[in-house]
Amino acid sequence: MTCAPSSPTRSATSRPRPSVEPVIRIVRPASGRSVCGEPAVQATAVITREAATMCVRGIVRDDRPVCGALRTESGAWYKTLMARLIYSVAASLDAFIAGPQGDYDWIPMDPDIDFVEMYRSFSRIVMGRVSWEVYQASGGSPGPQLPITVCSRSLPEGTRDGATFVHDAAARVAELKQRDDKPIWLWGGGVLFRELAREGLVDGVQVAVVPILLGGGLPLYPPGGPRLPLRLTKQQHYPKSGIVVLDYDVVRA
Repeated sequence: MTCAPSSPTRSATSRPRPSVEPVIRIVRPASGRSVCGEPAVQATAVITREAATMCVRGIVRDDRPVCGALRTESGAWYKTLMARLIYSVAASLDAFIAGPQGDYDWIPMDPDIDFVEMYRSFSRIVMGRVSWEVYQASGGSPGPQLPITVCSRSLPEGTRDGATFVHDAAARVAELKQRDDKPIWLWGGGVLFRELAREGLVDGVQVAVVPILLGGGLPLYPPGGPRLPLRLTKQQHYPKSGIVVLDYDVVRA
């Protein structure tokens, strides 16, 4: 069984010839783990023929990694796309995302960081239970409201308080990556990051390094996680706070 069956051949006179290159409909399989043979299809997206050709060559389009495959009307096979999961957090110079008492008062609010634009670059937020509690205690989002998924085995599943609660983090994130067209913000914390890294679901890491040494606290990446090679793609310094934002892609084997 193919991911998308080819359509019957149409005659040249059946419809006007398009004035631009026709688009190719990208079919995303139900799971991002195999290239074909899956009967279920969750979503489709349309890209230009040029973009599809670039995708085949391994070039990422619209911040989405290559994943899976599809068959077009011509019978050709192309690789499909899915949303990226980005672990984006603030951390001390000694790699803690919270202080020894779970405190965050050491993170400055830099006026030059455009939080509105930052939030708009993501489709949704994924976080663990502790991060959810911190989020609620802080009064919520400093930017535009995004859909929130809370991954916790101790909280009941369901939708409430403006968030969706799930037990199986890996399954839900894999589903969201196929559904969304924009990157997904992995808010934290480190334990959830480690769990999703084990499943190969993390595509990028963005760390806002705060110029402070905490000497202890919640680690950016707790022990026990897999080795995760990274490639630096961007860095930006904010002089008023001293924060340096580092963007990395996860390097696949």
